[in-house]
Amino acid sequence: MTRCCLYAFMAASLATTAAAQESSLDIRLIDPHDPAVATLIARIGQSTTVIHRPDESIEDVILERCGTVQPAYVTVLRDLNPDLGEDEIGNTGADLSGRSVVYPACALAPVHEPVALTQTVFIERIYQDLQLAFAGSSLYGADASINLAGAAVQVGTTRTARGYEAVHNAALFTLNNVGVDTRRLEFGDFVSLPVSPRWTNISLRPEITMTEALASLALLREESASSFEAAPAITASLIAQADPGDGECSASPDWPVDWAAVRSVLTENHRLRGGPLVSATTVMVLDTGFDAEELQPSPFHPATLGALRPVGRMGPKRFVGVNLAMQRNDARPPWRLPNRSHGAEVASVLLGGPSLLGPAASQADRDLLRPYFSVVFASVAQSSHDTPFLSGRAIRDALREANDNEISILNISLTAIDERREFIRALEDEGRRLLLVVAAGNSGTQFERHTWSWPGGLGGSSTTVRNANVFTVGAHDRALQMLSFSRWGPWSVDILAPGCGIPVYSGAAEAEGYRVETIERAGTSFAAPLVSMTAAILEMENLSPPAIKSRLLVSADVDPALERLVYSSGRLNIPIALSVYQDVLRYRLDGREVLVRGSIVGSDAAVGFCGEEVLVDDLARFTVIRNGPYDEPSRVFGWRTSVDPDSVAVLPLGFCEASNLRTQDLLFHVEGEQQPRSLPLSDVIDLIRRAPLHVSGV
Repeated sequence: MTRCCLYAFMAASLATTAAAQESSLDIRLIDPHDPAVATLIARIGQSTTVIHRPDESIEDVILERCGTVQPAYVTVLRDLNPDLGEDEIGNTGADLSGRSVVYPACALAPVHEPVALTQTVFIERIYQDLQLAFAGSSLYGADASINLAGAAVQVGTTRTARGYEAVHNAALFTLNNVGVDTRRLEFGDFVSLPVSPRWTNISLRPEITMTEALASLALLREESASSFEAAPAITASLIAQADPGDGECSASPDWPVDWAAVRSVLTENHRLRGGPLVSATTVMVLDTGFDAEELQPSPFHPATLGALRPVGRMGPKRFVGVNLAMQRNDARPPWRLPNRSHGAEVASVLLGGPSLLGPAASQADRDLLRPYFSVVFASVAQSSHDTPFLSGRAIRDALREANDNEISILNISLTAIDERREFIRALEDEGRRLLLVVAAGNSGTQFERHTWSWPGGLGGSSTTVRNANVFTVGAHDRALQMLSFSRWGPWSVDILAPGCGIPVYSGAAEAEGYRVETIERAGTSFAAPLVSMTAAILEMENLSPPAIKSRLLVSADVDPALERLVYSSGRLNIPIALSVYQDVLRYRLDGREVLVRGSIVGSDAAVGFCGEEVLVDDLARFTVIRNGPYDEPSRVFGWRTSVDPDSVAVLPLGFCEASNLRTQDLLFHVEGEQQPRSLPLSDVIDLIRRAPLHVSGV
């Protein structure tokens, strides 16, 4: 069988990725107005040519790319664009539509963050304490809407650098504090201040080596006491298309999702809930990004595309995605990026694929998932000298971006090794309110107990990360066997999900652009969004991220063959996972299998687990294992119920020899029946309890 390993992109080898790492650096500014630092970054960094959109000024682009307008930066920009006049740089109304402008490299200024005031104070005093110049008078006078690029051009002529800095800080404060009355700032008020330095990835010019760049920065720090941090870039790899072996994807109905069963559960949930959901949730697809121009006509209904705050949170506009590697409010991948449609393909699976989005789908199909969630995109893709790579630091930044936008679920098809400890620290700080659904990878290898791979290696039973919820997804075929390319490991991989023959929408390149095509993909990248889709619906049923992980674990279809391969010992079962308002019981009756929903009637029935008597009422999951469909019970498997629905504390009781099953009876009240059914525990196949947030009385 063919095995496909993890690699940066379809056409990029690991050696090429390493070369990209050596030609880009990450830098973090402390003082965004240091002219020496701005000049050096512009000298060693790769410039970018921007074709201006209508009504897009020089200042607009500089603020988006750099978060600040530095006079030294504007000086370099003028040198790179000798055909640009001062009026075109300084006039926000100048018509630059269609013009190509070369912008030098820059590092982002500290982001404005909400800060609670601890006393009644004037805004000028706040900036004085931050050791930043501030022209308070410009907040109320004619300079309140000053053109920063125009003012930067004048530095050294009619304005001093310090005076410009003061007006600049006041103007950015105004942009980030719309509606704040600065003349009445009292204890407890919140204002946004530039207090959080952020990392920026800088591609180096081809003739500049990493050693030369770091030496130049070190010399600058020594000679001028400039304040910044710099280090070689952290890179990651995309988990892309895999190649399944012969016979691993033979045809079967209802693949990869039995939508009729899903519809039935959602309809029943609506009835038991007593009404519709209050609002939809949003899933962040952390991947290569999204380019709407590649998918025309778009298969995505506008309601399925969410909105993110702009990077740096400057301005009211919202975006369907952002590029966190380049800190831009545009999720389009770099043009030369191979497999640039990967993020859109993953999103199409998450939204139901052609079965729910395609032209043959009925209106009822199209509306099935629409009330539950939408998707947004966080691209971490960048290119250095036409070599694509992923920014590992940007993956960490995505956790904060998700929290800032009140997004709980992230779908991630990436893998990295470097800077694992830093990612774990970021997870411990930002991950409590998040669920990271992560593709395991396509190398066909085992995660060791103490693997350095992240984030996939942090799933399963791992206790490496406090308060974090990482759910790692491997892949199985239509015959329910783990695919040969899927990574595995009972300490890291939580579950298997369908991972071959997955229909997706993709952008197909043509001579005149792109067109939408439906193709089949294979890989854990396309198994993970099926789990993310399920998780998004569970979140709308008021389950927290840790409770969602618990639910996905206990509702998996248990298979003894997976005991040493994945943490749950099972495969994703979407209808069972979504049955959050009822207990689900499968049992044997006259040689056949019966599935019913309802509720356990309180009893003292107990199961013997590895010498321990456990009450059925204390179990979140109870499965009886047989060697064949008509054989006597040989083993039992279970999860102990968590007492805290906001903690992933369901404890696996594992596979143990069965005991006392024939002497214990289970009373189960089937929905719609008058009297409960009584059956011996030896006839039980599976018992999956309702989600812990939905107790009796529904």
